[in-house]
Amino acid sequence: MNVGTSRILAACLAVASPVFAAIDLNGDGHSDVWEILYNAQGLEGLIDSDGDGVSNVDEQRAGTNPFDANDALSLDVLGGMDAICWDTSPGKHYILEQNPSFPMSHWSVLLSFQASGEIAVTDLAGVATNEGILRLRAGDLDTDGDGLSDWEEIMIDFDPAKDHTQNYPQDDYTRVAGGLVTPSSVLLVGIDTNTSESWPDPGIIAVRRSGGIHPLAVTVTLAGTASPGLDYVPPTNLVAILEPGRREAWLRFTPLADAQVETTETIQVSIVPSADFVVSGPATASVQIADHQPGDGPTAKEASRFLVQASFGPNTSSVAEVMQAGISNWIDQQLSLPPTFHKPDLDARTNAMLATYQQHRISSWWKRAMQADDQLRQRMAFALSEIFVVSQNSALEGEPLALAAYYDMLVEHAFDNYYDLLFAVSSHPVMGIYLSHLQNEKTPEDGSAFPDENYAREVMQLFSIGLWMLNEDGTQMTDTNNQPIPTYDNDDITAMARVFTGLSYGTGDTNLWWEFYWPPRYDATVPMAMWEMFHDTNTKHLVNGGFIPAGQPGMRDVQMAVSNLYLHPNTGPFIGRQLIQRFVTSNPTTGYVARVAAAFNDNGSGVRGDLGTVLRAILLDPEARDPSFMEIPTYGKMREPYLRIVNLARALETPPAQHNGEYDIWYLGYGYQQEPLVSPSVFNFFQPTYQPPGEIKEQGLVAPEFQITTAVTSTEVPNHHYYAVVNSVNYWPTSDTEAVRFDYTPYLALAGNPDALVSALDRTLTYGTLSPEEHQVIREAVERYHVSLTTNRVRLAVYLLSTSPEFVIQQ
Repeated sequence: MNVGTSRILAACLAVASPVFAAIDLNGDGHSDVWEILYNAQGLEGLIDSDGDGVSNVDEQRAGTNPFDANDALSLDVLGGMDAICWDTSPGKHYILEQNPSFPMSHWSVLLSFQASGEIAVTDLAGVATNEGILRLRAGDLDTDGDGLSDWEEIMIDFDPAKDHTQNYPQDDYTRVAGGLVTPSSVLLVGIDTNTSESWPDPGIIAVRRSGGIHPLAVTVTLAGTASPGLDYVPPTNLVAILEPGRREAWLRFTPLADAQVETTETIQVSIVPSADFVVSGPATASVQIADHQPGDGPTAKEASRFLVQASFGPNTSSVAEVMQAGISNWIDQQLSLPPTFHKPDLDARTNAMLATYQQHRISSWWKRAMQADDQLRQRMAFALSEIFVVSQNSALEGEPLALAAYYDMLVEHAFDNYYDLLFAVSSHPVMGIYLSHLQNEKTPEDGSAFPDENYAREVMQLFSIGLWMLNEDGTQMTDTNNQPIPTYDNDDITAMARVFTGLSYGTGDTNLWWEFYWPPRYDATVPMAMWEMFHDTNTKHLVNGGFIPAGQPGMRDVQMAVSNLYLHPNTGPFIGRQLIQRFVTSNPTTGYVARVAAAFNDNGSGVRGDLGTVLRAILLDPEARDPSFMEIPTYGKMREPYLRIVNLARALETPPAQHNGEYDIWYLGYGYQQEPLVSPSVFNFFQPTYQPPGEIKEQGLVAPEFQITTAVTSTEVPNHHYYAVVNSVNYWPTSDTEAVRFDYTPYLALAGNPDALVSALDRTLTYGTLSPEEHQVIREAVERYHVSLTTNRVRLAVYLLSTSPEFVIQQ
């Protein structure tokens, strides 16, 4: 490290030291990068060019602008010497020292750190003595030992931690030295060239350069059949600015809708020649704007985005289906499809006298997610499974058939009435086992025991009305003291527990008391039956003024209790908001919740609780379909880790294993902290109200999926993506025929054109939202592979896209 000096606080003197310039080809003692950054060639080191009291040599040491009096390293005192602060430059190294008195010969280091480019604030109470002089010195480090300082590399978009940025064959020093004496070569590349009047995603033209690293301005002209200002919003400036070292700048063209019927229009962009660069490739590029009229289907990007919400992910065929049918019609078609069940796969194994385990249930789930036509129903069932939670992490661990039957019950009722769904959940033996109301008995005459209250509590708290009274828009009601109003109390739980007494396995004879405990066959796949002799037949009160009379059949009590929750005004906003979170966004507006709750309350024909209508309202709401919401920072959600790998597998049309035609993708839960019906508790893998610490919580927002974004999943999920990309989606296949592998065939032909490859994957995986900055990073990484390594190129592009922010965050 070589450290320079700056102005000193108060009476502190500047101390002369050697100038540090990592790359100085012109031999003037100043960093060449600093000189091109500020156009500061030929400056005298001891002169103060901007009159700010700091010499040019010290400006160079600090990485500041020698022509801007407001940009100089200086210390500011806060709170009467309680603290000091200063502006830092990224990559620069700072040392704060103190000398107790004159003569200034005994400097001690108070702190030493490398900056990130923000304001540094130092509390002096714990580091400095009461008297003395402080001085701040700025200098450089060369972390990767390539002959360039970290600050220089950051300023020209190189990696200070790698001596071969982006794994480029030449080392960084050689590249920069060559760039200082080599003229820039420039070309135009269209990286997102198909736009539509119906979708505001802009067309992107990249101005790309190689060779030189000096600042560069590239002027372009516009032509074509599209008119700027009428058909599209042109860039505010037709000059692309390439900062020192930057390899790309981007021109954006946002389409504008109009009522005219017209053919596809084009925007042609052309480079204006200049003595500052040479044109080394195409000097023109075009963007197309497709016409859109009422009744036209969605664009490919719009269809892909919709399918991320409404299915287990888009692929080529499903995108084409949505584009052809239109989103509303596609939903109608999906609502009319018969259900595809999971348990038949497991039944086939047991009928063949093969051992059947939970992993076979997971294989069946994957087969439906990948191949079932009723994608909307399957996706809804998965969402419901995260609300009406049961889990194999319980007494159900050895019951794969029962869990498959429970999941099929969710599949069957996915579009039915909420009352029917809640009654089916309440009477299913899997739920009875999981939340212990199976074989729940009434209080004996001696009062020695009481009915189990587990399900009674959760059916209210989690499955229907929640903890607090809600307005229709999902906001909490408050009392006269501005406190939230509980929906139920302990007496309500006790009464509800008495409702769920007398239920046991549906395979027993309800006239025989002993078969309440010991049926001739324990079958947790058929609904529970009622043993009246074990049921509490006394009067029971219910929440919100409900009432069950004494002396009626036990199953009638259950029906009335379920109806009471079904009719509760909380149920629409409580369930509706959670479904919005599972399909569209973590923080829906109150208006969105209210519109979905209204659909729950009345499907348009006077029917309450129509889940098909509710789902339709969720997916067709402006907050789900209007692309302008994607620009709101609080909009969207994290894709669940498990759904990310499913989305990726569907996008790549992944076939099953050759040896058995199955998707034996087991044990992902260890890394993903998720698998269907493998929640750690009844509260799901994550809670709908979870607030990660930091800015999200400070703004009063929630981010449910972040609850399983841990040190484990943050590493294991992308690691498995890499394993899946290179090897197979399933762990440890013992042969090629057992491996479940992505199908790269459609993309191999694009491997020779990394721009086209990344754009094609972007349309399917991230529905065209990949930023040009991310496109550049991925494209340059792909280009590090030789053009003949087509599979490697595709694999790397897939991996980088699947771990990109645009893929992880659904908008």
